[in-house]
Amino acid sequence: MRSYYKMPQNIPDFKTKHNYLDDKGLYWDKIKMEVRGFCVQYTKWKNRERRNTEKKLQAQIDHLMNLLKMEQSKESILKLYRRRISNKRRNNKQNTLA
Repeated sequence: MRSYYKMPQNIPDFKTKHNYLDDKGLYWDKIKMEVRGFCVQYTKWKNRERRNTEKKLQAQIDHLMNLLKMEQSKESILKLYRRRISNKRRNNKQNTLA
């Protein structure tokens, strides 16, 4: 992988790569072409990194949401059992009083 954050250090390499050209216009166009190609590759890399980060974060969110749903369902099951127990106690008290 190229060191994408070191663009200023790559410019001298671009200049020496096309040093053989006598036509200054063509020389300048070649350097611009190299810089443009570098920018395209950097953009691809940056977007890939962003997508990977987004996927990781989305996976974490999904995992936490599933845990939250499980905890909520556990809580609701506990509430249901507590209601049943309290209803049974009420019914038992009513039956003993009657």
